[in-house]
Amino acid sequence: QIEHGITGLLTPPRAPEAMAAAILELFAQPTRRAEMRQAAHVRATTHFSLEKMASGYLRVFQESVA
Repeated sequence: QIEHGITGLLTPPRAPEAMAAAILELFAQPTRRAEMRQAAHVRATTHFSLEKMASGYLRVFQESVA
């Protein structure tokens, strides 16, 4: 999940002008771009790692057997 301004920039659907503006904004701000990239990486590895996914499947399996 993208958090606007934290892990990325969200734009309205079917709004190419807004998407272009967001892209240009990130090109113009390399520090902000790097911060968002780092935040997105942390979120992905924290919430969507293989270990996290396997533990979730195990929990569902254990609950369905119990």
